[in-house]
Amino acid sequence: MEWQDIYLFISSTFNDMHAERDYLVKHVFPELSAQCEKYRLRVIDIDLRWGITTADSEAKNTVRVCLEHIDKCRPFFLCFLGQRRGWVPDESDLRNACTEYPRLSAHAGKDSVTEMEVEHALLSPMYRIVDGNREELPPAGHALFFFREDTFTHLLTPKQRLIYTNDAVLENKGDPAEEDTRLARFKEKVRKSRRPVTPYSATWVATIESPELLDEEKGGKEAAQGRLTGFTAKGADLKHGIIAQILAEISAAYPDRFQAGEAASGESAQAKELEQQELFIRLHSEGYIPRADATGKLDAYMNSRTDGMCLLTAGAGLGKTMMLANYVLQLRKRPLNVYARFCGVSDLSSDPYS
Repeated sequence: MEWQDIYLFISSTFNDMHAERDYLVKHVFPELSAQCEKYRLRVIDIDLRWGITTADSEAKNTVRVCLEHIDKCRPFFLCFLGQRRGWVPDESDLRNACTEYPRLSAHAGKDSVTEMEVEHALLSPMYRIVDGNREELPPAGHALFFFREDTFTHLLTPKQRLIYTNDAVLENKGDPAEEDTRLARFKEKVRKSRRPVTPYSATWVATIESPELLDEEKGGKEAAQGRLTGFTAKGADLKHGIIAQILAEISAAYPDRFQAGEAASGESAQAKELEQQELFIRLHSEGYIPRADATGKLDAYMNSRTDGMCLLTAGAGLGKTMMLANYVLQLRKRPLNVYARFCGVSDLSSDPYS
C-alpha cells in the first residue's frame, strides 16, 4: 500500500494562540503521526506562523496564502477560537487575493482573517480562478473546532489584554464590547454548521514567559510575561480529545486503510522493515530543492545498464540523502525494478548481517 499524505490546516488568531499551537506541535501531532503511520498515512500540519514570508506580507499576500493552503488541506480543517477576532483586513490588503478569489472582496473591512478562513473552509467556500477557469470548492467535510473558555482574562495586565482580548480595537477607537458580540455571533454560526465543537479551558501562569511576544511589535516584555498552559476538556488532557477526534475523521475518510492496517498488525519483520524504509524516503523527499543537473551522472549510470557500483560522495549536510530519496521516487516512475535501502534508519538496516 502506497503512503498517503494528509494535510491539516491549523486556523486561529496568532499572537494569543502561540501556546495552543505549540501544544499541538509538541504534544498532539507526534502522537497522532505515530498512530497514523500504522496505516501508511503521513500527517503534515500546516502552521502558517512559519509559512507567511516577509515578502508575502509586504506584498499583501497573507490572505491569499492562507486560502490556498486551506484548499490544499481539504477536506481537513482544524480551528481554535479564543477571546479575540483578530486582524480585519481592508480592501487594499485583499487586492491580490481577490484576483484568485473574487468573492473575497465582500469580506473586506468586515471579517477577520480567521473568520474568512472558516467561511472559506466550511461555511461558504469561495470559488477560485485557476488559469482563467472557475473552480468550485466543496466544504471541508472533516472540520473540527475548539473554543477556548474565558477563565483567565481577569488576570491579565492592560497590555496583555491587547493580545488576548478584543481590547486591541481601542487603539483605533473601536468598541471591544461590539467586537465581543460579533465574535459570539460567529461562534454560534459555527455551532450551527453541525461540525464538532469542543469547549476547553486553560490555566494562566504569570511566571512562564511567552518568547514569541518579546518583540515590541508583538507586545514586548510585559505582554510576554505569562503563558497559557494546562489545556483540558471535560477534566481530561485536551490532547486526548483532539487526537481521538482527528483519528475519527481520518478513519472516516480512509476506511479501507484502517481496515487493512488492522489486518496487517501481525506483519512480518521484513514487511515492517520495508515500511520503515519507505517512511524514511517519504520524509526526506520533502522540501528538496533541485539543482541543475544534480542527478545527471546518476541518470547516465542508470541508463548505461553497466555492472559495478556508482559512488556518490559529498561533505556532511550537503543534501546527499535528500537527493537520493527524491531520485528513488523518480526512478519508480520508470520501467525499472528499484530496490532502495538506507542504512541505519530502520530496525534491520542497523545490523550488518541483515
